[in-house]
Amino acid sequence: MSIFQRFTDDETYEAWRLLDHTRKLIFQLRSNELKAYDVTPVDISLLNRIQTLGDKAHPITIARMGGETRFAVHEMLKKMERKGFISKHHQGSQSRKAMILVLTDKGKKAYEQAKKAQSIHDIFSCLTQAEIRQLDIFLNKLWSKGNQINKTNII
Repeated sequence: MSIFQRFTDDETYEAWRLLDHTRKLIFQLRSNELKAYDVTPVDISLLNRIQTLGDKAHPITIARMGGETRFAVHEMLKKMERKGFISKHHQGSQSRKAMILVLTDKGKKAYEQAKKAQSIHDIFSCLTQAEIRQLDIFLNKLWSKGNQINKTNII
């Protein structure tokens, strides 16, 4: 039984609405938590991708990994560079393809502080580990199906 108010008899639509509202709520809680570090959830997402990709952290790869356009990621990266979280390095030549992004000391510090993620742990504390694994499976199925329908190549 759900405590979320339903407006239709369409279970699929109502599940989507609940997922959307839950995502927005978690995003807001996370945003509030991250204000102390002068970062946003979007910043942390990009810092995480750059950290994960290492010497393969090219802007196009970062965009694909997040399912975002190059232009949108380019704008976000410019803001992060101005904040001092990332810097650009060229591998060999000065071409854009040879450019990689790396975390600065300030970016590494913000990333490490944000990984504590107390708000996320607080929210997920109502789930057992088995339920978290099930949720992960369900969300990955939805992510994969969405990508299949969208016909994009997201890592």
